[in-house]
Amino acid sequence: MKLFLFTLALFSAEVFGFDAKPLDELVQKNCALQSPPVVCKGRMGEIRKDLTVEKLIEKSPKLEIDSQIDVVLARDPQTMISNYYCVARLNGLIPRKGFDLELFAYAVRGLTFGPTTEKTYAKWLGSVAAKDCKFVLVKESLSPWPVTFKKPYTIVLNPVAMLDEGADENFFAMTAQTYNHERLHVLYAVEKAEKKILKFWDSLTKAQQAQFKSEHSSYDFKDKSILAREFFSYTFETHPEKGAEFLQGKYKPASYTALMADLCTFCVRNDEALLEKMKALAALSPKELVSKVESEGVKVLILSSGRKNPSPLFNWSKERADKGEMKQITKESGAMGETLCKGDKLESADRITIVLATDSPYSTLLHEYLHVQQIQRDGSWCAIAKRLWSKPERTPFEQRMSHDREWDGRMMLWKLMETPHITLEDRIMLVDGFIREADARPYDPEAAAFVKNEDLNAKRDLMVREYLKLVAPVTKDAPEN
Repeated sequence: MKLFLFTLALFSAEVFGFDAKPLDELVQKNCALQSPPVVCKGRMGEIRKDLTVEKLIEKSPKLEIDSQIDVVLARDPQTMISNYYCVARLNGLIPRKGFDLELFAYAVRGLTFGPTTEKTYAKWLGSVAAKDCKFVLVKESLSPWPVTFKKPYTIVLNPVAMLDEGADENFFAMTAQTYNHERLHVLYAVEKAEKKILKFWDSLTKAQQAQFKSEHSSYDFKDKSILAREFFSYTFETHPEKGAEFLQGKYKPASYTALMADLCTFCVRNDEALLEKMKALAALSPKELVSKVESEGVKVLILSSGRKNPSPLFNWSKERADKGEMKQITKESGAMGETLCKGDKLESADRITIVLATDSPYSTLLHEYLHVQQIQRDGSWCAIAKRLWSKPERTPFEQRMSHDREWDGRMMLWKLMETPHITLEDRIMLVDGFIREADARPYDPEAAAFVKNEDLNAKRDLMVREYLKLVAPVTKDAPEN
């Protein structure tokens, strides 16, 4: 059985400049962009000397297929290139042009080889056909090495390519997820799962299919086998055990939407214990709420928005106003709050930080606290968030990750709307946010259904009229138009 698959670090091309020499200069350049750089450089030293396979994959659940898989590390760019670049070209995985050595060494996180690869590659390497690929390596004073495998399947992990995904606490979560992705490729091949996965793919709405394709646009999805294989691995990479159960018929989600909710690693919406905690928090006075959140090691900053005519219903500045303005955090003029991962900004250099505008509603702190809970459940967002602060635009994948977290948090917040300190302004902002988020989620049929079933458009219009009466009441003496 022939199998050769890989996982690509989609953002590395933005982080690295591929004209730097020698190759290690690229690592230094990447680490200079990390916060703090010394952590990244220390991790690079660990990769070179002390990092073990066991440490890289310890966060991954065990699968029955593991006994057929050997896992090896590419500890440096030179090894990655010498051992695996030519075999990647042989199998048509990367193009002959436009995918150079540096990109291969610093963007490919994982590779999976099947049972016939070793013999096929050894034969090819000794032929005239290998001359061109050998020449590419010779120009960099490198040469291709034959590959030897101990088990039917071999997974190569390239931890250097994962440094830009967070060299500190996020690093091992990324290596485990890459390992999961590659194992699912093996499982897919062993179980001959193409027909089953394509049948499930056909059950998706056109919007869901389009969303997946847009998020992984580097693949040739005209090839149904590639589509099925990657759809399976990307879908289950956070819970590979569920992927195994799905292929075995032991796990049968009601729909793709239900599956996504079940596999969600950050979701809070259905956590009953957290809901009870949130109800208790929502019963606290504003001052008590800030104190309680800060007692959990979360920094809270209340900064001036610079906006005129703050709401008469609630204002955080009555409780506390820290030195600074919201514009030092975000350029969005209407921003009411932000949750910063550790290291996102100078203001959050040492810990997760919630930033509130002085004129933001009471529920803004509850909303941002739910984002803290999401971060603590799944740190994958922080690596992306750090990049987004310096990027003008978001990819389809980044957009969905952001919208998914917003929708999840709002669904929990919806259950708190009858708690003591929630004002009319809180309700308007929540309902309006639901409507906007639903518009951004055409791939999620439940979003549109929620807006319709709750009649949110009508509720928003009614509440806005009530709010306008509160902030600008019509007096008896006012002349009629």
